[in-house]
Amino acid sequence: MGRFSGSFLLADFDGTFTGNDGQIPQANIDAAKYFISEGGLFTICTGRTAQGFHRYDPAYINAPVVVGNGAAAFDYGAGRPVFADCIGPEGIDLVRKLRDNFPEVPLEMYPFGKAFTIHANEITVRHLTSQSITYFEISDPAAAEPPWQKIMLSTGSDTGLSLEIQRFIAGNADGLYAIPTTGTWVEIVREGISKASGMFRLAYILGVERKNVACCGDGYNDVSMLEAAVSFAPSDGDPLALAAAGKVGCGRDEGIVAYAVEALEKR
Repeated sequence: MGRFSGSFLLADFDGTFTGNDGQIPQANIDAAKYFISEGGLFTICTGRTAQGFHRYDPAYINAPVVVGNGAAAFDYGAGRPVFADCIGPEGIDLVRKLRDNFPEVPLEMYPFGKAFTIHANEITVRHLTSQSITYFEISDPAAAEPPWQKIMLSTGSDTGLSLEIQRFIAGNADGLYAIPTTGTWVEIVREGISKASGMFRLAYILGVERKNVACCGDGYNDVSMLEAAVSFAPSDGDPLALAAAGKVGCGRDEGIVAYAVEALEKR
């Protein structure tokens, strides 16, 4: 029995477990290993899809990884999802409406194992290839084989268009919603799905009480989990994350997970 037995700590990946340069600070790796050695469960809770996360290492992750902004949890050791609350055939109609009403906007759909695109552009290609994701260009979303972990689209640098699309989705989606953002990437998941819902569903599966769940995050899509648990955000995170976090700690490059583990140990 270690001092973190019965505790579960989750961290967003990009900009939280990693630093500003995209690399994982050694302080975060060491802290995760220490947390695990003292009986805790540590994992990542990311907006990335199962096929887009490549930094699983059993030395510092000892629980399934929450992916797709809470849509699923993937056990990389076993090579399978632990749960999946994915977008079904209802997503096809929404994507068709987006395709027809916003023909200049690229769309991405993510079943497990590969990805599909409509209206792909250089932003889409760069986004997918940077994550080593195999993708296929199609003209109709029915060919994308739902269920999908999520739908994504990018408006480039046009934040006004992003907000217009979010309003369009709110009025045209059946059982789906766009995670609110002031940025230009729009992510669509099933209603009721968030990082908080994925975090607590996985905690339940692992037998961890909600009061023993803690998390770290830096972005707009982390707000739900930051508000729902003992939480920490890096000082250079998104203002929405800073407002939602229970504690604001060091910067990304100094290792916010290390800061969180130290704070949890003092508790």
